[in-house]
Amino acid sequence: MSRPVAFLALGFVGSSLCLAGCAKDPVVCTPETAGLGDQARLVRQALPGLDSKPDCVAHVDLVRTQADLDAAYTKLGLSAPTTVDFARQTVVLREALDTQPIAWMVGKDGTVTIGSQACAGAADGTCSVTVFSVDGVLTKAEAYACEDIGCSGTSASLGSGG
Repeated sequence: MSRPVAFLALGFVGSSLCLAGCAKDPVVCTPETAGLGDQARLVRQALPGLDSKPDCVAHVDLVRTQADLDAAYTKLGLSAPTTVDFARQTVVLREALDTQPIAWMVGKDGTVTIGSQACAGAADGTCSVTVFSVDGVLTKAEAYACEDIGCSGTSASLGSGG
């Protein structure tokens, strides 16, 4: 069963392997199947991130000022971009395993919800930090971890959303 998981600085534990608990006919997760079909889809504009990071602590953070963006990039050991208009955009920083790709993103009333879905039985994967901006001034971030599904190939095919 799909389960909403709200977090700002709270972590979440990786997906289950679905050895015994997967639904017979799992559904590819969408905002509609998650009960969020009335929310607007958000489009992300990619910013530099990290492809590999040790000691993964899965979380999502909102960055609302250039000073906070500079501090976040310094912590990652990267130079911050200067292309973000914080009067119109919010930066989202998401740390997660690459086996938990973003499937979709929606927003409503200042809240962004990021849906992810993994392949059942996928290996632990590599921790990565994805950084992107979205139009709008956001005040809250939530994650929606969908039920793992059977996949042929890699979970990368799931992560085309948002």
